[in-house]
Amino acid sequence: MKNINDLSLRVVDLMLEAGFKASSAWFDYETVYQPIIRLHNEQGDNNYDPEIVSRFIQRNQERYDKGEIAYTTYRHSLRCAKRLAEVHDTDKVEWAKNVSTSRLTEYYNNILDDLRTRGCWGEKDTKDPLGYVQRYFSWLSQEGHNNFEGVDIDVIKQYLLRCSKRLTGRSLGAVKGYLKKIHLYLFETGHTSNSFEEILSFPISTEHKIIQAVPRDEVAVILNSIDKATPQGERDYAIILLGVVTGLRAVDIANLKLTDIDWQKGEIRIVQSKTSNPLTLPLTKDVGTALRNYILRSRLSADSEYVFNRIVRPLQGHITPEGVSYIYKSWRKKAGLPNHKGQSFHSLRRATGVNLVTSGVPVTMAAQLLGTTNIESVKPYIALDNPNLKICALDFSGIEQIGGEDL
Repeated sequence: MKNINDLSLRVVDLMLEAGFKASSAWFDYETVYQPIIRLHNEQGDNNYDPEIVSRFIQRNQERYDKGEIAYTTYRHSLRCAKRLAEVHDTDKVEWAKNVSTSRLTEYYNNILDDLRTRGCWGEKDTKDPLGYVQRYFSWLSQEGHNNFEGVDIDVIKQYLLRCSKRLTGRSLGAVKGYLKKIHLYLFETGHTSNSFEEILSFPISTEHKIIQAVPRDEVAVILNSIDKATPQGERDYAIILLGVVTGLRAVDIANLKLTDIDWQKGEIRIVQSKTSNPLTLPLTKDVGTALRNYILRSRLSADSEYVFNRIVRPLQGHITPEGVSYIYKSWRKKAGLPNHKGQSFHSLRRATGVNLVTSGVPVTMAAQLLGTTNIESVKPYIALDNPNLKICALDFSGIEQIGGEDL
């Protein structure tokens, strides 16, 4: 076993060599590795002990469950703990977050420059594709591959295996997709004699977690905690109620315009920001009353076309989607409810979906009301319909046990 303090400093050194910023490397040391070192010292052990690190992670998970720390803080400590174990076992940092091009050879840098010039990636690539490529090239260099002459399917498999130890199914799928693109490019430009396209076309199963919707009683607690006697309270109440009743996304609420509300027909008509599809929703009495009270009594910036505007100086501009999320989180906190990752503003949309399904609304109609044409998007709400799922459960009464022990 290696000394825990020496091992932690070794992690910092390897992060710097891999291209991480010095501020990031030392931030990890101060916020995660030093507390782990102290915990080792408290246990009277100066050598790295995976069980002590596991207890540290368990403490952070308990703090997260209690709402004492953010989900990102918990996840950060988990990543650092994995990197600590990785360096202990291999003396390498395999998955560098920010690989500096100055660390790559001229051969690989020339390829990167050509990729930037060609614009090989589509508009749908929301993440930084060249970052994936740089990490791949960096790993190849560490393994002694100064060019692609000796890179075959076994090398690619080894890289994917390394990535699988640190990445989830969805992220691993992204890595595999970019490897497929980069090797197709290398084949077309004559750097390799094989594109490995067929081999890199295998599917990677992705785990789809069923994230809980915000419970009805929590929604009631949040709404009842809002002081509607103030301009801010009246605005925030209307925003949260709109999310609860309609299931609109934060971005669509932030971009809601006065002209989107048809008071005579009792409808809200928008073009969804995510899908660019039109959506018409009924303006229910409770939502209509909340909107009317806010617009007539508390809404500032009368010259703005947007419904929800800022209420603190500077008053220019309407509220942002991040502002909508912050409003919800702040009122959850004021109501004494924990702010877990699964309880974001989007959880109100999930609650709307669950309410529609549990009330007997057909899945196709629920999808239309939520503004989606993809039925798959509604299936998680069915999975959360516990009362009706219990009805579907098999009755095992009368089935006699054969063999084994009685439980």
